[in-house]
Amino acid sequence: MTKPRILVIDDDESSREFAVIALRNYFEVHEAESPRDGFKMLTDSAEEGRLYQGVLLDFNMPGMNGGEVLHVLRGHAQNMKYFTTIHS
Repeated sequence: MTKPRILVIDDDESSREFAVIALRNYFEVHEAESPRDGFKMLTDSAEEGRLYQGVLLDFNMPGMNGGEVLHVLRGHAQNMKYFTTIHS
């Protein structure tokens, strides 16, 4: 059985590592260290036809916070089933 794909976007490396460890038994987990990297990964995966089913976001990131990222994603990600925001 194929695991759902999830993207973790967090500028803090230790937080990303914790999320990967916590989720890897249930999801195919991919990581991005910035919103810009995350948007690129989401765009690339859509072009490849391998959509992410969810995004796990850090709320406090430089440049663009998790709430702003979520606002952009909601406008472009009709096929995603859920979003989660981490407040750190």
